[in-house]
Amino acid sequence: MWFPPYSTSEIVEILRRRGAADGYILTPEAADQAAQWIDRRRRAEPTGFGNACTADGVFNAMETRLALRVAADPATDTFTFIAEDVPPCRE
Repeated sequence: MWFPPYSTSEIVEILRRRGAADGYILTPEAADQAAQWIDRRRRAEPTGFGNACTADGVFNAMETRLALRVAADPATDTFTFIAEDVPPCRE
């Protein structure tokens, strides 16, 4: 079954809602960085772009990066994603 592709802003909203469901906050800078990441991924893999699956993948990577920041600095807010939590994207 074919589904029309989500826009970048729709995928960022999926990411935001997924995070909110687990108590996370996505800063505006993190949302902007995620949008750039999504656009680069879409350009890199136009036929294999996974839409909502893509949001899941970047969310999981962001959780890992946040956990690493918390491990390095326990005073870090454990429920706020910032731009540096968005992983680098291969193009």
